[in-house]
Amino acid sequence: MDIVVVFVGWAFLFYLNNRTLKRAEIQKLKDSSITFLEQLIKESKEAFKENQGKETPDEMASIELEELISRLVSQFELRANGLQVLSSFDGFNPVDIARELRDVDSEKILKEQGRLQNYHNQIDEIIDSMESSYFNKFYNRSLTDSLFLVGPRMYGFFVAATSLYMLFCVIREMYW
Repeated sequence: MDIVVVFVGWAFLFYLNNRTLKRAEIQKLKDSSITFLEQLIKESKEAFKENQGKETPDEMASIELEELISRLVSQFELRANGLQVLSSFDGFNPVDIARELRDVDSEKILKEQGRLQNYHNQIDEIIDSMESSYFNKFYNRSLTDSLFLVGPRMYGFFVAATSLYMLFCVIREMYW
């Protein structure tokens, strides 16, 4: 009977440790993804301000903005893909989001404040979606939801623990 209590205790500690480590890694990836999106907002505002007084933006400024968007969105996509693998947030597809963010006309963004503001609003919606998905996944669940989500992952552990216990009982009966 003592061995069962030990196995149950270790299983519970294993579950808590695994959940804590996974949550920390998911939060780290989420935060770094959001950092790249916020950096994209900040630097695109700066590029707009640099070209604000000009009737037509420099071709070089447009190319630099496209390069900036491509670089930051690629870094976001890399982290967001890792986030999706670890967390499987509902309705979160990093490839589609990255495609939307890259599919902009940088020349028009540099010319028109409204287009820049729409682009920033789109990024803000993505950030809000990531934050709410994270909150819903880790903090907005009932006990029954938690048990049903944990059950399949812990099933293998309990089968292994039960098998080891049965083996221990057989060996104990044979040799003691």
